[in-house]
Amino acid sequence: MEFEQRRELRDKLLKKAYDYYFEKNGSEMYVDEGKEGPETLLAYEYLKDKRLIEYIHFGGKEMKAKITSLGIDFIESGQKFNK
Repeated sequence: MEFEQRRELRDKLLKKAYDYYFEKNGSEMYVDEGKEGPETLLAYEYLKDKRLIEYIHFGGKEMKAKITSLGIDFIESGQKFNK
């Protein structure tokens, strides 16, 4: 995967977390690591390291992800990784 594709993936995942957060009244979304490819998991790790999302592994291959206030501000200010 090229770096531009990685940036697009990060944007997509952060927007997904943003939409889920507001559609589900602030709930965390479940992510099945067994169904996600390594690039997606690395993108989640990157977003976590940037403090744009929080995620918690809770056994097996499942985790919960939730956008942070920094992530919300990132989306709402129109920022993108792929600029």
